[in-house]
Amino acid sequence: MTPLDDSQLDLLKRELETEYVPHLPPIQSSTTAPNDIKKKNLSRALSAYALAQVCEITAQQAAASVVDDFDDGGVDAIYWHQATDTLYLVQGKLKKGADFKLDEALKFGQGISKLLAQELSSLNLHVQNRRTDIETAIEDAAKVSALVVFVGGQISTQAREALNATLGREAANDERVDTTLQVLNSAALANRLRQAKAWQTVNVELYISNSAQIGSGRKAYIGVAALTDLARFHQQYGDALYDKNIRTFLGRKSAVNKSIATSLRSWPADFFFLNNGVTVLCELIDPKGKARNSGQGRKFKLRGLSVINGAQTISSAAGFIRDNPTADLSDARIAVTLIQADTEGDFSKSVTRARNHQNPVRIADFVSLDGEQERLRQEIAYLGIRYIYKAGTQALASTASIHVGEAAKALAMFSPDPRVAVWAKQEPAALVDSSSDLYRRLFPSTLSAHELVNAVHYFRYVECRMLQEEQQSSGDRERKIYRHGLYALAWMLAKRVKDERKKIGVFDAGKLETQLSQPFDSLRQRLVTHLTSGSLTCGPLAFFRNSSFVLPALEALAVEEFGLASDAAISHLRPQVDPQVGYPKRLFDYVISRAPQIGGLS
Repeated sequence: MTPLDDSQLDLLKRELETEYVPHLPPIQSSTTAPNDIKKKNLSRALSAYALAQVCEITAQQAAASVVDDFDDGGVDAIYWHQATDTLYLVQGKLKKGADFKLDEALKFGQGISKLLAQELSSLNLHVQNRRTDIETAIEDAAKVSALVVFVGGQISTQAREALNATLGREAANDERVDTTLQVLNSAALANRLRQAKAWQTVNVELYISNSAQIGSGRKAYIGVAALTDLARFHQQYGDALYDKNIRTFLGRKSAVNKSIATSLRSWPADFFFLNNGVTVLCELIDPKGKARNSGQGRKFKLRGLSVINGAQTISSAAGFIRDNPTADLSDARIAVTLIQADTEGDFSKSVTRARNHQNPVRIADFVSLDGEQERLRQEIAYLGIRYIYKAGTQALASTASIHVGEAAKALAMFSPDPRVAVWAKQEPAALVDSSSDLYRRLFPSTLSAHELVNAVHYFRYVECRMLQEEQQSSGDRERKIYRHGLYALAWMLAKRVKDERKKIGVFDAGKLETQLSQPFDSLRQRLVTHLTSGSLTCGPLAFFRNSSFVLPALEALAVEEFGLASDAAISHLRPQVDPQVGYPKRLFDYVISRAPQIGGLS
């Protein structure tokens, strides 16, 4: 089992500090240093987090159950879950990369035995304050379960054997004790972190008239539904209704959505004939009997529903109903296709792609079918930032949101391939072509929330500085260099913060300005000097769109800026052009590896 990586651990700590620590019983010691109290509280909060996940209770309820402190007897949290009549005894370990070991298991086992024997007098003030409730729970709970939560790799064999032995002994005296140890390990924690920011699951009942099952290999139905029913789902679930769609609502001003509103206003009874209908993927389609009102048709229970084609129709209808509350849409009907399939599977993605080719779409829209984008959205949410990867999703203020297109450009600047500085200028949409190798290099499964956010914060700094230089420049050619040279300069300067970007922490705007101002000025001056030397016959726009111009310039600038002019390896590697990529890859890799690193950005 792999421990939580640094990025995941930081996201977990942010969640613990924000949602759980404020509700914890205070540390008993008044002499403990503030930093030690903060560290201890994060550890205490982990047990509360585990209870909240397992028992589906609030963070406040879970935090109130924590007894972790000095003299806690080896049990970090005690909670009687009334819904299942189970008494949970919890021990947590928030230590990076560390396994759950024998000494912790022995301490936990001793605490379990002491609690079940109701030997509470020697335990800390948190236990004493809840003594009556704890004793009642020990006496009356129908089941007693031990839960271990940790962020490290695994429970050691000796630790598991020791806990199993304890639970076995207690079960021999008390049949309520569950001999199966419950474990919330690093994999489960990582999954629960993502799921907490996932879209709400859409489970609905929909009446469909003239329904018919189609095909024989997959469960699918076609029929006619009331448009108001689908609009009601939009009002209830919002963007979650279109979780697997490539786009959300594109706005009322788009030509298609204006047309939909006009149809609803003028010809609601003919809407069925004026619209292509909607396609819905469901994890489960459960057809029931016909409604008492035969006009409603047959009832279908739909679980894990996602509209993959028809988001504009449903969103526009919901908006029309909101703006025209007295409008009568009772006769408005729409064709519906229901397909049962794993919404994360390849078949579902193929259906989504095929069904959306009927309407104008951009290559970038299909990036939403990549599961890595949803993972990144969920993880970035813990950093207080909204990550947008679907067309139609409304952005907030720029500092509070990041669009996938901006992320792709920023990530490209950290690529070791210098050609991306040209590709970003030539055709930025190619960076978000999810079918390309370049896209997969920019958005690998190992990309963390911190790395993406830091790349964007860095890129925004350089972009802002280049705009300032353009506005302040007096010469026409120099102004155009700043206007068109963004990616070349950003690619070069990024090589000096590549190590810092991977560290845990989010780049701070003030520190970026302090640390990067001088290196930026040095590099931009070299770039301007290079392009105003008189030896170039083309303008800045043509220059920065041409690899045969840009790559030699990047090589020369890097050698100068990184202090490698006297490095003997440069002249040796320069003529070694890699035939697969068409440029001296080994030379660029070497130069990048020698780039002096800038730290202190977060």
